[in-house]
Amino acid sequence: MRCANCGETIAASYCGACGQHRFRPQDRRLMHLLREFAEALTDLDGRFWRSMRALLLRPGLLSRDYIAGRRARWMSPVSLFLLANVLYFFAPGMSDFDLPLRDHVRGAVVAQFDPAIAALPAERRASIEANAGQLHSRFTEPWVRARLAALVREAPEGSAFAALEQRYAIASANVSKALIVLHVPFMAVVLLLAMAGRGRYFAEHVVVALHYFAFVLFLFELVVLPGAWLAERAGADAAAGIALRYLLPAALGVYGVIAVRVAYDCGWWRATLAGLALPIALLAINLTIYRALQFAVVLALA
Repeated sequence: MRCANCGETIAASYCGACGQHRFRPQDRRLMHLLREFAEALTDLDGRFWRSMRALLLRPGLLSRDYIAGRRARWMSPVSLFLLANVLYFFAPGMSDFDLPLRDHVRGAVVAQFDPAIAALPAERRASIEANAGQLHSRFTEPWVRARLAALVREAPEGSAFAALEQRYAIASANVSKALIVLHVPFMAVVLLLAMAGRGRYFAEHVVVALHYFAFVLFLFELVVLPGAWLAERAGADAAAGIALRYLLPAALGVYGVIAVRVAYDCGWWRATLAGLALPIALLAINLTIYRALQFAVVLALA
């Protein structure tokens, strides 16, 4: 027989040239496809599960092996990050990466263009009007006001802000998830500065940043979101809030320190500096570059 993949002659169950299994007529059936799917999910020694265990439980190991050239046992950092992104697309939106329109603009703008604000209790209305928005809000406000004024001219009787808010929400989810990768190169720059003088390629810093950010996404998707859902059902919202405020940043910092020490094989002082800089850089990039760019793209599409 000849290999269906490369055309070479097959003398055994696998092709000696490309490694593909001998193609059989029964491989066309649905049962074969379902069996492959089941094997992929249950094979605890497969690359996916092995890589996930290492990413979540052995910080820095994937990055160290990838940089050293030991890559056959693991999924590539890009594949892991894309997998985390795929899960993020189906997971509920994370507020830090997908803020609603009213959190992007000053409260004065909301109060001016949303008549429903007037019907709210005085305390709630004052809280909305006091909202200062984001760091970009004072620069993007003229653009927002122009869009809202155009909507007022189109429908004088309706709520211009509610109409724009609806359009914004439709475009926001997908854009925010597509642009989330923007955090990675900036975190790599932070690692480049922290590891100056060690002769590392920039691509190696990108690998560490990809693994770290994939861990952040998986942590939110597999732990934080289910934990918040359970806390809400159990009426333990206050405890969940404390955990998010204190335990989560601590976990991200500890993970970053260990990951940097293992990946770069450096001393504790440098690992602590770079590892703690990772969550700080992630937050700073999110508040400045990512939110501004994400808002601009979504508003342009809305």
